[in-house]
Amino acid sequence: MTGRPVLIWLPLLLLLSGCGQRAGVQTARIDSRVGACQFAADQTGPGRQALRDTLRTGLRQCDMAVADLSVDKAQRLASLLNRGVVRMRLGDLARAAGDFDVVIRAAPQLAEGWINKGLVLSQSGGREQEALALLNHGLSLGPIYPARAYFARANLQESLGKLREAYEDYGQAAALDPEWSAPAEELKRFKIVRRKVMRG
Repeated sequence: MTGRPVLIWLPLLLLLSGCGQRAGVQTARIDSRVGACQFAADQTGPGRQALRDTLRTGLRQCDMAVADLSVDKAQRLASLLNRGVVRMRLGDLARAAGDFDVVIRAAPQLAEGWINKGLVLSQSGGREQEALALLNHGLSLGPIYPARAYFARANLQESLGKLREAYEDYGQAAALDPEWSAPAEELKRFKIVRRKVMRG
């Protein structure tokens, strides 16, 4: 198991064309702070300290975008989700969970809010079953990146000792995104054992 959560952020343009239209929101031009917030959520970074610096800078931009009521509603929602991702990467799980809770209340049809809240709980110790329920619900809503959601659930299933379910989820992630190498790498660790059934 990788041991690292695969975070599900929300690309702003997809939010504006998807969730925003479903909610009947008219979108404005993209605010630069919103773009900087998304950029931070997208980062994996060249080095640990450089990544933390990028995340902290992005977090300030997220804070400003979320606090500014003149920013378009859909963009603020994207910034809330992305701020939760940034906070999660910085290890601030409680505040990340708070951001995802706000996203869930504001847009309960948005799969990414549920999935990321599940990822937070999966790291919180003793809340794995609750986390699994949230991931299941998020997947049922149709996330933008289903492969990443299946991969995240596979990690959790494996940590719970549900190896068959983990294997199936890694396989689903690999099938949905063949270009992404992580699911295939995880699948290599599994061995299929066929048992003979004795008759008589």
